[in-house]
Amino acid sequence: MAKTIVKYILYIIFTLIYLWLIQTFIWNHLPIHSSAGVTIGSIIVFIISAVLAILTSDKIIKMLKG
Repeated sequence: MAKTIVKYILYIIFTLIYLWLIQTFIWNHLPIHSSAGVTIGSIIVFIISAVLAILTSDKIIKMLKG
């Protein structure tokens, strides 16, 4: 139970870190001005951040176990 909670906390932390990194270094420099483009781009950025957070958390957990 505790391991699952820690895993999900890591998912949230890394998702926020990746969202901040993408927002800071990439998203602000893209020339997207339409509302549809911003919505689609935001969804894609969130999905990419979530996937990266899951992969990073799993690798960290595997490294700490081994």
